[in-house]
Amino acid sequence: MKKNKPLSVNKLSKLKTTASGNLCIIKGIGESSEGKLNLAGIYTFQELAKLTPVKLKTIVDKFDDSYSHDNILKQAEHLKNGNFSALAKLLGSLT
Repeated sequence: MKKNKPLSVNKLSKLKTTASGNLCIIKGIGESSEGKLNLAGIYTFQELAKLTPVKLKTIVDKFDDSYSHDNILKQAEHLKNGNFSALAKLLGSLT
């Protein structure tokens, strides 16, 4: 399984946050989790950020390296809003 590498604020700020297929950028989401999200119609950070932790858990029971559903949603929210410094701070706290 492909492991996620922490991205710098500079690299994070260059991401197209509305593009589909970038969910693996989120720490804890691997190819398997992304596939489950895609099957549920979730392709973007915006769509992911709209979910509740309970709804997300019905789609993906467990994420890579046991990241919590709350942390996954916080990362999606930061990406959705383009708040890359907050995302980098959050990612730093998760390592």
